[in-house]
Formats: sequence, structure tokens, C-alpha cells
Amino acid sequence: MLKGLPVGYISVGIFAVSGLLINVIIANSYGAAGLGTFAQTLAIYLVFGQLVTGSLHISIVKDSAINVGNIESINKIIATVLTIVTTITIPIALLLFFLAQPISIILDSNSIYQNIQIVSISLFPFALNKILLGILNGLNKVRTYHSCQIIKHLSLAASTIIICGSDSEIENIAITFLISELITLLAILINYRNILIKDHFLIDSAWAKRFFSYLKDGYTASLYPELNLRVDLLIIGLFLSDTSVGIYSISQAIYEGVSTLLSIYRVNVNSIFARLVNNNLEEVRNIISKTARQVYPLMFAMLTISLLFYENIITIIFSDTRIVGSFCATHILLLSTLIVCGLVPFNHFLLHIGEIKLYRTLQRNIFLLNTTLNIILINTNGIEGAAMATGLSLIVGEVYWYRKFRKKNKQFDPSP
Repeated sequence: MLKGLPVGYISVGIFAVSGLLINVIIANSYGAAGLGTFAQTLAIYLVFGQLVTGSLHISIVKDSAINVGNIESINKIIATVLTIVTTITIPIALLLFFLAQPISIILDSNSIYQNIQIVSISLFPFALNKILLGILNGLNKVRTYHSCQIIKHLSLAASTIIICGSDSEIENIAITFLISELITLLAILINYRNILIKDHFLIDSAWAKRFFSYLKDGYTASLYPELNLRVDLLIIGLFLSDTSVGIYSISQAIYEGVSTLLSIYRVNVNSIFARLVNNNLEEVRNIISKTARQVYPLMFAMLTISLLFYENIITIIFSDTRIVGSFCATHILLLSTLIVCGLVPFNHFLLHIGEIKLYRTLQRNIFLLNTTLNIILINTNGIEGAAMATGLSLIVGEVYWYRKFRKKNKQFDPSP
């Protein structure tokens, strides 16, 4: 059932190493301020990336899972959803392109202007990749899914080495996103060669109606989680310096890496849950219990190792010693994750049972809480305040969805 975990672990390992490598190269090439520019550009890129997919990459997992083996339906799903997503991407990419200057003024960062314009172009392959990977996940092609993610991580790291090694200005660092997305898209399309059939690759009105219905209820379903992951960096950019953003971005990168590690379990059970959730709650319970028993010891070990060696490692790999100042923020985020790590892999569960509106409302409320806490605590406690706000919002969000789910389905009790 968890056959994709080994390659999933490899994917996360490569993600962690490549992510660290990218941050080290950029920080050592452009300093903490340059790293701050990169982090803010990445945050804007990923937030707008959720706008162009409209959460369809989540819906598509279930739709693909229930049509495994029906190649005609799968081709109609692919043709229809790609057409819709491309149509959505065009106006949003244009909007971001023209917002580049206002955003750079608001964030008081001249170097972010050109990067945002590059990012607006990258949204097209980003959207296609999100959807196509979601379909692979739904078809339970987990190894292929993770392999494409590995290619994405490696190509991003390689392009960063090339850009920084060529003495290019920090204003061009977002080119790495475009290169990585294009390479990943090529890899995905190669893996689709046995799935796509010309005669069946047709836009289907019934599927279009279904997808538009999902967009109506769940357009922002994936936007708010992404905002929750990036809002701290963006608010630091508003109130503090690019250097502070750069220092905190190390904490945020580690936090995101841990979240990605936990998401391995989600990816491996998404298609299973889509089929089981309405008729086999006992099996669902077993999967969650087994996962919880694995992730808590893992998270505790990671937190302990980090507390012992973090400062020494940071001092060795970064030439800018100010980055050691990320110690407290990093461990506030890791401790918060440890508290709820048994729930994190399953926080899309409300979507599997069709509670799109409830999921969206939950994520919106957590985003508002997160934003409010960040504005208050960053002004009083700096980057440590950002970590406290994000960590508390994570805990509240995970407990909240769990309680709501228990209330809606009292039969279900996923206690470890």
C-alpha cells in the first residue's frame, strides 16, 4: 500500500539537499539580502501558482483515481482540465506581469521587479506540471510522480549553480524557476506517452461542468494553505529588511522541507483514500494509525539532531554568519510541527469526503489568524515572532480540521 515510500524518501532527500544547496549558493553569492530577494520571489511565484491551478490539481486526484483503467475517460479528463487551467493562467500571468512594479515598491525591493516578470512567464509550465502530476498521483503512479519531482529539484539546483556561477545579477535569479519547470514538463510528457491517445484526447462537456463546479466551490482551497506557508516571509518583507527575510528564509526552507517529508504519506495514500473513504473507514483508520506511529519518532529525532548541530552546520556552510540568527525561529517551527505531525499528512481529508466549502473556510480562517499574528508578533519579536505566529497557526489549523471532521463523521476515530 505504501510501495512508493522508498522513492518518496529519495525525492524528499534530494529536495532537502538541493534546497539547502540553492540557499547556500545564493547566500554565498549575493549575501543574506540576495537570499531574501530569492525567498520573496519564490513566495510570490508559489502563491500565484495556486491561483492558476484553482485547486484543480487536488480535485483531479480523486477524478483520476476513480477512473483508473478507463483510458478514454482519463484522456477526456486531461484534455478538459488542461484547457481550463491554461485559460485561467493567461489573465493571471498578465496581471502578475503588470503588478511587478507595485509589488517591488510595496516590498521596498528593487531587485524583485524583474524576477516577478520572469515568474509570470513560468506560471504556464508550472500550472501544466501541477495538473499532470496530480493525475499521475490519482492513477497511483507514485514512483513516476516522485521521479518527476526529483527531476524538478535537480534541475532547479543545477540552473541555480549555472546562474550564480555566471556572475548574473540577483535580478535574474527567477530564470531558474522557468528552466526547472520546462525540464520537468518534458519529463512528465515523456511519462505520458502511453496514457495520451489522440482519438480520446477531447474536451468533454460533462467533465468541464464538473471542473467548473469544483472551481466555484474550491477555487481558493489550495491558495490559503500556500499563503499560510508564505505569509510570514511576505510580512517580514513589509516590516523588516531584505537581510531579515534572507535569515528567516532558512528557517522557512527547513520548515517547508519537513512539511514535504510528511506529504510523502499523503501522496502515497491519496488515490487509496479517494476509493476507500466512503466505504471502508476501518482501512482508512489503519493507514492513519500506522502513519502516526512512523512520523512522531521521526520528527522527534529530527528536532533533537537539529538542536544539537544546527549552529555548527550553519556556520560551516554559510559565509554570512548572520544566518545563525535563524536558530530560534527554526526550532519554534520544528517544535510546532512535532506537536501535530500525526495530523499533517491527512489535512486534505475534508476534500476526500466532498467538504470543499468547509475546507476552504477552515483554510481562510487559519490564513486570517496567521496574518494577524504575524503582523503583531513580527513588530514585537522580529523573525522569532513570525515563527511563533506560523507555528501557532499550524497547530490551530490541524486541530481544527480534525475536530470538524470528527463532528461530521462520529464513526471515524483516527486516533493512533
